[in-house]
Amino acid sequence: TGVTPTNVQVKAETGYGSNLVQPLRIGPVVLFIPKGGRQLRELTYSFDLDSYVAPDLTLLAEHLTTGGLEELAYRAEPDPIVFVVTGDGRLLGLTYDRSQDVVGWHQHTTDGAFESVAVIPHPQGDRDQVWVSVRREIAGDPVRYVEVLDDAVGYYADYGGLQVDSALTYDGPPASTFSGLDHLAGKAATIVGDGAVYVP
Repeated sequence: TGVTPTNVQVKAETGYGSNLVQPLRIGPVVLFIPKGGRQLRELTYSFDLDSYVAPDLTLLAEHLTTGGLEELAYRAEPDPIVFVVTGDGRLLGLTYDRSQDVVGWHQHTTDGAFESVAVIPHPQGDRDQVWVSVRREIAGDPVRYVEVLDDAVGYYADYGGLQVDSALTYDGPPASTFSGLDHLAGKAATIVGDGAVYVP
């Protein structure tokens, strides 16, 4: 028989409800943040139990989620990573490849506080880009920057990418002075050139 307003049956598959953060569907599973806001759970089917289960992916990383989890984004390529913005301005990463049983947490730091994260296709089409909104204090004033996380592909991959905050690149003849760095007023700058790091 067809589905009608009078014969719809809705069954709860797990006792863990999701909060208002948009869940992520990754292959056959769904990652979601329960109402408490400090866990990331994985809704998946257990053939052993013949039912759906929702194991806690933060069980061994509870020290990282004390500020609460507020936003999720998933980068599939080149490495599968779930990015999570916390309520206290940190950016967490969960390297997640269930087919290989890889589930590992890491933390990304910056000078300031992360406020949002999004993943979009790279313009070259061969990988994903991670974009973040970051709140910083520059010359005593609060500012917000939208930045892309360096994916260390191409020219800079030979020495691990830029690995600095608010990076700019220069491609030209040798120079000893540079302009256009007002967005770094009052901050210490690091220069990466020809595979070496120069600290003024």
